Amino acid sequence: MVEAYVHTILLMGLVGALSASAGAGFVLWRQSRRKMQLGAADARDARTVFLFEGETLVDLSGPAQDYLDSLGSDGSAHARLMAVLGEEFPDLPATLRSAERRRIAHVVSRDGVRSLAIGVEGPRLRLTLEDAERDAVTLDRGLHAAIERELEGLRAIGESLPYPIWREDAEGRITWVNRAYLQIVEAEKLGDTGTWPPPPLFRRIEGRTRGPVRLQIAGGGERGWYDCHAVALDGDMVLSATPADALVAAEESLRSFVQSFSNTFAHLDIGLAVFDRRRQLILTNPALGELTSLPSDLLISRPSLDSFLDALRVRRVMPEPKEAANWRETVQDIEHSAANGTYAEMWHLSGGRTYRVSGRPQPGGAVAFLFEDISAELRLTKQFRAQIETGHAVLDALEEAIAVFDSGGTLVMSNEAYDAMWEIEPMGGFAEISAADALRTWTHMTEPTPIWGDARVFLSTGRERSEWSGEVQMRSGRPIRVTLAPLPDAGTLVRFEQGASGKLIPLGERRESVHRIKA
Repeated sequence: MVEAYVHTILLMGLVGALSASAGAGFVLWRQSRRKMQLGAADARDARTVFLFEGETLVDLSGPAQDYLDSLGSDGSAHARLMAVLGEEFPDLPATLRSAERRRIAHVVSRDGVRSLAIGVEGPRLRLTLEDAERDAVTLDRGLHAAIERELEGLRAIGESLPYPIWREDAEGRITWVNRAYLQIVEAEKLGDTGTWPPPPLFRRIEGRTRGPVRLQIAGGGERGWYDCHAVALDGDMVLSATPADALVAAEESLRSFVQSFSNTFAHLDIGLAVFDRRRQLILTNPALGELTSLPSDLLISRPSLDSFLDALRVRRVMPEPKEAANWRETVQDIEHSAANGTYAEMWHLSGGRTYRVSGRPQPGGAVAFLFEDISAELRLTKQFRAQIETGHAVLDALEEAIAVFDSGGTLVMSNEAYDAMWEIEPMGGFAEISAADALRTWTHMTEPTPIWGDARVFLSTGRERSEWSGEVQMRSGRPIRVTLAPLPDAGTLVRFEQGASGKLIPLGERRESVHRIKA
């Protein structure tokens, strides 16, 4: 009985040992088979290895499992993995086709950080994902640390800059942004900053640009303007943007000022041409085109001062220089004089036209030229001068001596008979003769009489006056009749006539006497 019991116990132990041995052997067999399928590299460095049969995942390494779990659970493992790897390795489809022929192929990621080894083992496809640096030459530890520090410093600089910086690939997809970029996306509510890639801030800049391109954030209204710079880098574009709201506002203010300034001068008859410090035309008014006959397309094209003056010369709107070879010197002299504020000339043109042209300096090194047509003014001045000369000739032809005083008591007009009678310098002299001076002369050359006292009151008062006359006697004995009459604007006309017992000086003798006085 006991022997049977012991036998039973021994039999059970043996069965258990065999079972344990069989189980251990099975586990060892599975592990060995998996190593054979994944390759010795998996056991060596735990690379990310996937094994597919068709589109069915039949085995994978530990890191591969972690990588696959990070891709979510939507779709099959093959679809999820191919979608991600296809984005990271653009040439994956073509490489897979070549791998079917060559049985093994390698491809490097877009950023050159990782490599993908593709092996075909009958109906199975083995994908090994690893860092591309594994095949690189081992770096010196100190050099590697220095590179790491430089990389961290560059990353810190990019993240700390207050301006958005981002990188786009050849298709315009965003591959990297800094913190300022994401902050603007969040502040402007352009999209979710938790997804990748983030939404674009601006429309895409096509091609290379020599200078900054001014762009506005979508929905920015009157703000959100940036000056964007683009630089090509390894087939990609690295872009940066600096705020330009203040500059845009200043430019808009300047445009408004120029528009207001132009409207102010639009109704003037004086032509205006303003040149900036580079001597480019920046402002005109309609009168300039009317006076110079320059076409509007020329003025809109903002010509230089040289081109502007050349156009005036061709259209005969400015005088020809005395020597054609000195034309450039003439242009330089005009520019220099205008900058100093000393340019002012009369341009006598064909057809009887005369322009008064002046140049004045402006803030910021600019200069302004004013063109004024004074042809009518000159004709009117000539007419007035002719009328005045005619009036003088008429007065000089009179037998009576005539003197006219203004409201201030200054002699403004006299004829030759007056100058000869009182032996004074004609009105052509520069000395100003007052009523007091004239009274002293009259008193000195006549016998004492109270008439001059009354004349002094008449000449100095501005009240209502009536014409009156009286007789005085020259020291030579000739009687003279004096008449004082009020004129408009408180002026006074004084007329001297020969009395009943005397004669006036004949016209010929009078002019001879005047000529002696002038001499």
